[in-house]
Amino acid sequence: MPEGMRDEHFDYVYNVAYKDLIDGTVEVKQAHYDTIIAMFDRIMLLHIVLFLMLWVIFAGFLFILLNPLLKRVSKERRRIAELMSQLPLELDVEKLVGRALGAGAPAAGNAGGAGSGAPSGAGHGGGGGGGGLFGAGGNNGGGPAGQGDQGADATNKWKAIIKSASVSLKGNKQASADMSAAQ
Repeated sequence: MPEGMRDEHFDYVYNVAYKDLIDGTVEVKQAHYDTIIAMFDRIMLLHIVLFLMLWVIFAGFLFILLNPLLKRVSKERRRIAELMSQLPLELDVEKLVGRALGAGAPAAGNAGGAGSGAPSGAGHGGGGGGGGLFGAGGNNGGGPAGQGDQGADATNKWKAIIKSASVSLKGNKQASADMSAAQ
């Protein structure tokens, strides 16, 4: 027999504790399994709580932040529709909106900064055209282009577009009146 096998402690473990060691191993395995399952159950509970908190925060975002914004956008949309309904029927509003948003190509007289139709200040002793793509003038910011107030710049663009459309509309009406008077 090998030297370590004749030890009385080994003999005791081999003869008496064999079944106890197997039971101990099974108990350790079961305790380990229960610990892991309990940890996964806690993690699952945390995931459920976080998922519910996500929906609560999302609903809070919708009702607290987004809902007032949507109401304001709806009021603004109604206000714009009321303002556009006051424009003459002869104006092509879709074309004007496209030009203001930069989707449409500018008219031939607007590209050089000479103003649109009649230059701003024409006949009143003012300067030439307002400059810019739509003849709207500067950027109202006192600094280089792009650093001024963008809201005022957009407002000036709208004003210039509507002014150019109304001037061209008046010009067309006057030309047709002249032609009918000549006949």
